[in-house]
Amino acid sequence: MDRGLELAVKAAGGRAALARRLGLSKQAVTRWRRVPAGRVVAVAKVTRVHAEVLRPDLFGAVVRRVRRASRVAA
Repeated sequence: MDRGLELAVKAAGGRAALARRLGLSKQAVTRWRRVPAGRVVAVAKVTRVHAEVLRPDLFGAVVRRVRRASRVAA
């Protein structure tokens, strides 16, 4: 299991709890190896695990660019 998914599952209280919060079946969540791109925002919202932690491959670069830009502007 991917580290981001592991943190989300733990924050939700287990796979079944995460599935309930998302309105999905436990089986659907159990099949995930990592949080699907289309579910990142919803998972982040219900678990409070940041999108860049859930999927750094998708959101990490954006966060790094924003942080760099804010340092340059300061």
